[in-house]
Amino acid sequence: IGDGPLRGCLENQVRQAGISDAVTWHGLLPREKAVKMFDNAHLHIITSVSEGNPTTIWEAMMHGVPTLSFDHCGMHDTLREGAGILIEIKPTYEENVVTLTETLDLLVEHPDRFKELADATIKRGVEYTWEERRCFLNRLYSKLLAEQNLNQ
Repeated sequence: IGDGPLRGCLENQVRQAGISDAVTWHGLLPREKAVKMFDNAHLHIITSVSEGNPTTIWEAMMHGVPTLSFDHCGMHDTLREGAGILIEIKPTYEENVVTLTETLDLLVEHPDRFKELADATIKRGVEYTWEERRCFLNRLYSKLLAEQNLNQ
């Protein structure tokens, strides 16, 4: 889903790998249609190491879809208690590709794991609804303002 400067390169890699029939490119979709795609998904994957804690993780959680991500930034705190899979970041790109591939292979070999992950994701996702996020931020702002007033 989406378009970007690397799409052409990624499409070429998919063709060269001979897996074009297994990949569907949806391009840029309206948000409602993009989020609706979680209803037919078993796994949400974020391979970026420059994302902090993207909103798509919470959207996936609201649909019971676990996220597979590298263990860094906000992913470390959000995808805990079995509500996703965290992969240790390795020193080289090649090692990260191998680790990601091995993790996906293991999931395919143990499909029952998807149900366990989905159940944990739904349970954990209650903490990340938009309403809960709003309440959390309001509590945080109130606390910070109270502390600011004490220091004046």
